Amino acid sequence: MSAAARMLRSCAADEWRALAVAAVSTLAVVVSYLARPLPLALAVDQILDRGAPVELTPADTRMLIALAGLVLAIVLLNTLGSHFADDRLENAAERIVHRLRVATYSQLQRLSLSFHERRRTGNLVTHVTGDVNAVGSLFADSLGGAASAAMVLLGMFAVSLVIDPLVAVTAFAAAPALALVSLRYQPRVRALAKRRRVVAGEIASLSDESLSSVRAVKALGGERFEEERLERKSEELRHISRESTRLEGRMSILVDSLGGLALALVVVVGVLRAAAGAVTIGELIILYTYARRIDRPLRGLSRTVSGASRSLARAERIAEILASDELVEDRAGAF
Repeated sequence: MSAAARMLRSCAADEWRALAVAAVSTLAVVVSYLARPLPLALAVDQILDRGAPVELTPADTRMLIALAGLVLAIVLLNTLGSHFADDRLENAAERIVHRLRVATYSQLQRLSLSFHERRRTGNLVTHVTGDVNAVGSLFADSLGGAASAAMVLLGMFAVSLVIDPLVAVTAFAAAPALALVSLRYQPRVRALAKRRRVVAGEIASLSDESLSSVRAVKALGGERFEEERLERKSEELRHISRESTRLEGRMSILVDSLGGLALALVVVVGVLRAAAGAVTIGELIILYTYARRIDRPLRGLSRTVSGASRSLARAERIAEILASDELVEDRAGAF
């Protein structure tokens, strides 16, 4: 296990209560998401199945009122679940960031002078500010987002499988291809994120060094030299950011295209199954709704994994500092 993985596991262990509450709340959100098409499906199968026009009976009216209450209950469950999940994850992330920031700063204070001489000041400052915040974002955003998206996908597949296995397999046939896309692109996204952080740290160091010694720079006429140094690094950062954006854009196009293909197949297969009497119109509504929304958790999972890759790249930098053993040695009799 890498140093970054051990650090993150320790952070999660310290906040297990908050993460457990967030997990239960996220599950409630997932259930509400899966239940959204249910009221309409029940209305179609139980009330509108007799054809139009429909004369509502007292039983139909009571059921319609119950379905309206079900809609409100689903919305309430989603609202409360989202609130508690976000609240617990945000609080846990803030506590993790606080502990890591203090630990990183204390470690930097203890490290030897030779260590500091080999590192740029801007990079070290970034560890205490941006890098620890990225680790917090990993828990507050990436962890909850990935868990929610994964559970939604599994839930939609399970419900679809119960309704009609053929349509379920058709709707989720794109999942293996999407997994291959992630496996192919994520290492490159993570590598670019790491390069971007390194170059950004170098820009911060150059700016700090130049501005802190601005009198010497002006006395020696080095303004143009300093501008060119910063310009080269800024141009390098621009190219890295552009490459990263293009890479994520290609991922998004592939995800959207595969999701659209799955929806088209569900329309064809679902209508054929409904015509054969294998599924009801209400069940077809549920299947189509899931297929139409499958791209949302897939895109969310793709974005979350991309964000997590960038945060992990920064977590590795924090773990490297915390694991460094270049400490200042106390000499006997020193004071």
